[in-house]
Parts: sequence; C-alpha cells; structure tokens
Amino acid sequence: MSSTSKYLNIFADEGRDLVDKLGQRVLTLEERPEEKAVLESALRLAHTLKGSSKMVGLDNISHISHNVENLLKDYLGNNQKLPDDVVSEIFKILDKISEILTLVHNGDIASAIAIRMEPLQVATTRPPEVERRKPVVTPVTRALDEQQDAPPFNPLREKVDTLRVKSRKVDKLQDVLEDLTVNNWKALAGLESIRTKYLFGPDSMLGKMEGLSADMLYFGKEFNEFSEDIHKIGSMLNELQLSIMELRMVPLSMLFEEYRRMVRDLSKELGKEVVLVMEGEDTEVDRGLLEGVQGPLTHLLRNAVDHGIEDDDSRVAGGKPVRGTVTVRAYQKPGTVVIEVEDDGKGLDVERIKRVALQKGFISKKEARTLDDEQVLHLLCRPGFTSRDKADEVSGRGIGLDAVKVRVDRMRGSLSIHSEKGKYSHFRLFLPQSLTTLRALTVTSGKVTAAFPTLFVERCLRLDQRELLENDGYLIYGDEKLTPVSLERVFGLDSDDGSRAKHLLLISFRKKHMLIAVERIEREQELVVKSLGPHLQIASCVLGVSLSSEGRPVPIIDIPELHERWSGFEVSCVLPAPRQKRSLLVLIVDDALTSRHVETVILEELGHEVKEAGDGAEALELLEKYSFDLVMTDMEMPRIDGIELVRRIRGDARLNEMPIVMISAQRSEEARGRGYEAGVNAYLTKDRLNSLILRRTLRQLFPDV
Repeated sequence: MSSTSKYLNIFADEGRDLVDKLGQRVLTLEERPEEKAVLESALRLAHTLKGSSKMVGLDNISHISHNVENLLKDYLGNNQKLPDDVVSEIFKILDKISEILTLVHNGDIASAIAIRMEPLQVATTRPPEVERRKPVVTPVTRALDEQQDAPPFNPLREKVDTLRVKSRKVDKLQDVLEDLTVNNWKALAGLESIRTKYLFGPDSMLGKMEGLSADMLYFGKEFNEFSEDIHKIGSMLNELQLSIMELRMVPLSMLFEEYRRMVRDLSKELGKEVVLVMEGEDTEVDRGLLEGVQGPLTHLLRNAVDHGIEDDDSRVAGGKPVRGTVTVRAYQKPGTVVIEVEDDGKGLDVERIKRVALQKGFISKKEARTLDDEQVLHLLCRPGFTSRDKADEVSGRGIGLDAVKVRVDRMRGSLSIHSEKGKYSHFRLFLPQSLTTLRALTVTSGKVTAAFPTLFVERCLRLDQRELLENDGYLIYGDEKLTPVSLERVFGLDSDDGSRAKHLLLISFRKKHMLIAVERIEREQELVVKSLGPHLQIASCVLGVSLSSEGRPVPIIDIPELHERWSGFEVSCVLPAPRQKRSLLVLIVDDALTSRHVETVILEELGHEVKEAGDGAEALELLEKYSFDLVMTDMEMPRIDGIELVRRIRGDARLNEMPIVMISAQRSEEARGRGYEAGVNAYLTKDRLNSLILRRTLRQLFPDV
C-alpha cells in the first residue's frame, strides 16, 4: 500500500469524475438503451474505475465496479432496457463509491478500505430471455473484453494538458492581481501629474523656461519611454485579469447533470413520469456563481416535479401527455447569464394567491386591485407567506421561494415569475456572469461617484427641467408618472438643490421603473467587486465597492435593496424641482433713448418683458393700461420728472406697493437721499449699471425670479 498511497488523492479526484460521468451515462441509457456510443462510454468508465481503484489498493471499489460493468453488458449488450430497480441499485453503488472517495480525500484511508459492498443482486429482475441465452457478442462488448488486460492506473495518463488547481489558489492570485492593478493606476496618475506640472503642461516648469538644455531634453525623452512602459504593464495586467477570469469559468453542465438524477429519483418516489430537458449546458459561469445558484435551482426543480407536474390521471383529464416535462435552460446576454426553469404542469392560481395574501395581511384590498399578475406571483417570495401546517397548491409553491429570492439577490441578480393556470410555470433567473466582476455604469453627482449594474439600467435619459416643472415634479415615461430621486440624497447628502442634475438613469427591476437623477454619466466598464467590511455592512443600498482608475472607492448600488426602499426614497430623497423663473413686466422711464435701449437689452437678456416711456407723464398713461411688476425711472425728465413720478405712484392705492428702481446720472448723496425720500426701493447710477448689478438688484426685490 505504501508504494501507491501517494496516488490516492489523485485517484480520489479522478474517481469522482468517473462516478459522475458514469451516472450520467446510466441515466441516458435508461431512456435510450439503443445508443451504442453511450453504452461504450459507460462500459469504459466502469472499466477504468475498476482498474484504477485496483491499482491504488481500493479493492472494494474495484470489485463492485466490475459488477456494474458486467451488469451493463448483460442488459444493454442485448438491447434490453435497464429496469428501474436495477438503475436505482446502480446509483446506490455509485453513492457508496462517492462516500469512499470522500473518505480518501479527507485522509481517512483506513475507513475507506474497510468499507465492504456486496455484489449487486438482480437475478429476480433480470429478463428471462437474457438469462436463458448466451450474451450476444457485440462490437462494444468485444472491445471491452479485449481491454481486460489494459495498462494499470497511471495518474499522468489522463489529459496531460489539464491541471487541477484549488479555487482558493485562484482567488488568492486574483487578489494579488487586483492590488497590482490599483498600484498601476496610481503610478499612471502620478506620471500624468508630473507630466502636467513639471514637463509638458501649459503651465509646467519646463514650459516657463527660456531654453532647454540637452540634459533636460534627454530627461523628457526618457520620461516618455518610462511612461509607455507603465502603460504596457497596465495592458498586460488587463490581459492577466481576463485570463484569471477564464480560469474561474466552468460550464453549467457540471451542475445540470446532477439534476437528472435528482429529477429521476423524485419522480419515481412520487409515482410520476417526468422527463428533464436541458438546454445550454455549455454556458459558462464563474465557479462561485455555480455554487451560489445550486440551491435556488434545486428548490425550483423540486417544486416543479412535486407541485407543478400533476399526477397521471389529472394530466390525462386535462388533455396532456402522461409524461410531464421540466425544462432547465441557460443562455447568455451581454454581461448576464439567464437560467430558466419551466414545467408544463398545473401552473399557479393568481386569484388564489391574492386571496391568501389578503387573508394573511400581506396586501390591502386597494393593493389587490392594482397589482398585476407578476406582482401577485412575487408574493410567493415573501417570508412566511405560506401556511406551515398544510402544503397545498399555494404553500407548496411558496416553500423555498423566499430562500430562492434571498440567494438570487445576494448574487446581484433578479427573479421573474410567469405562469398560466392549468398550463405552465416559468421561473427566470437573471445573474451576472461572475461574482468577482460586474459590468456597471459609473455616474457622478456632486461629491458622489457610484456604479449601477448594467443589467438593471434600461435607459439613460436627458433631464428636461421644463417637463419637471410642467408636471409638478413628475416625469412621464410611457403611461407612468415617475418621481426622480436624487443620488446625493440617497447617500444622505442634502447639498443637492436639483440644479446639478442633468441626466436620469431609468432602472428596471421586476417590472418596476425607478428614476435616479445624476450630474454626469461617466462610462460603462467591467468592475472588480470588493465586499464590504463588517463596519460598512449597514451602508444603505450598497452591495460592494470597486476602485476607480485613481484608486478611490466606488460604491456599487444594490438594486434589490433600492427597489425595496424606493417608496421611502420617493418621499425623502426626491429631486428638488428647479425654482421657476418668473418673467417680469418692467416699465422703463427715461428721456434718453440710449439709456432706455441699454436697460431694455439687459432686461430682455434676463428673460423679462419691457415697455418704454419717454417721461413721467407717458409713464402714468402706461400704468393705467398695464399691470407692471417693476418701474425703473430716471430722475431728471421733462414734464413729470422721476421724483414726482415716484410720489404719484406711492400715492395711488392700486400702485403703492410696486417696487421702483431709480437709475440716475446723479451720484451725490443728496440725490440718492431725495430718491429714497420719495419712496424708491433701490438707487443705481448709470455709470456703474451692468447686467450683474441689475440681476443682483432684481434678486433682492424678487426672490422668486
């Protein structure tokens, strides 16, 4: 044993692959015994398992593998279908072999060797015609018989181009790479700062020197070459990052094949005929995602067989084939993996779910009238929705769905549910391709920079302030009235007055639209996701952080949490509506044509309407016809001058509250005093009149302008 013990761990890994593949072939042969290529593969796997285990001293596995090999020859070599009980016994053997391999992997060699297994006894179930005649020699069985003297187990013979690496080693390598990438970004930022400040910027030190020495020119050349080298290192790090990501990617077939056995065993246990159809098994995902999605898919598939597919009599009565079909399919969208589970069973009763939700107080009668079918179906994902005492049609579907939702949310994905009573149920999981990286849209608003997963960003819109005013703070999208929410206010910053917001992100989650107002949309990119430390777990709507090219942390928005808290954000974090700029009707009174023209141009540029009068008498006539907001008058004019005009306005009950600004060439304190004594609100001199001063004066008189 000592000469072979060093190979036991290698065989434990190889043995697991052999057992998994052999189980897959047996399931296929149970349904399609005529497929000779599958039979040949199954026999080779059993034969390899027998020979390899013998070589490393695991005689118990070797003997029982030989038993399975002969059994497959006896039945399938003669085109006989494997009976259900024989298939079940074979799987019991494979489970026992897996148990032995686990002991080997854990280093408990003595316990692994001590396990004894009795040969499979199936004489009572073997078809009589097989027992009475000699086995038919086929090309398949002949080929296997010729392999009885095959070479002994050699750990290097299997796929020499394949290297087994523990996932934690790949994770550690990725962590080191991320640190290198951040340091590379910092180096690039530092080089750019040196280039701008000291070398080649418009205000650089070298740019201010009269002449450059040969040494300085040489230094500039060397600096450029060094900068190019740093950029090349960055490109190489990007390529290395992609390579490490590829190392973590595995096909979904590794998971899907396990479900064939589960569906078979469960359907036999329930007395149902169910076939599992798998599509898109070659779709690749991050290994961490594969482990995370296993639980949710197990829940969905078990529910499909147990509660979705009807019994035989019900299916026949409903005009369906006796054999039910459960389909699991996977496919990719940009940056996203979609996994669907569908069954052609009895579907979900929306009205019944709604009644249960009302009875249990999950929704009000008003909500029950407004919820669409998918929103009703999502009530099944509420914790505690179903009855613990009775697993009926509703509670059966609800058991585990809350756990499915929690798992999917943790993986930064979403779940959609569709069903038609009596026909089908369809569950769709939208998941990122990787748990370590994320395709996201980076945005900035004030001091806040954040990233939104691209999976949930439906559109980017330009914020129309006029539309926001016309609709009392709402924006219309399709037939919906949406409330824009300030990104800064979501992060607890109250400095945003709404003026900086220029863009809107339309976020879609479970058929609900949410509007986030931001100042700038930066770029879409692949981000490396870092989990939050324990001290940051309470951060609002943040699932993790990434790092900007400058090495600054960028929070990644948790869309499911944002969705759950949205009704509160629409009240507490609403984007302030821009202040409406009121247009004034202004009367300019001045006998000087040039002065009137200058003042009119300034006011019209500010968006106000202007009427002109040549003196006080003409101004009084216009004041009878129009309702002015403001009078701007000169002091010295023919007929009625500015002082008299002001006194008459202040003496008129209809006009006495109207603001008046006197604009005069008189700069003395005496003239200023006469104006204020008559009743003006502001006194300006013509030599200092400009747009800025006039705007400031208007703002003091009219805060809403």
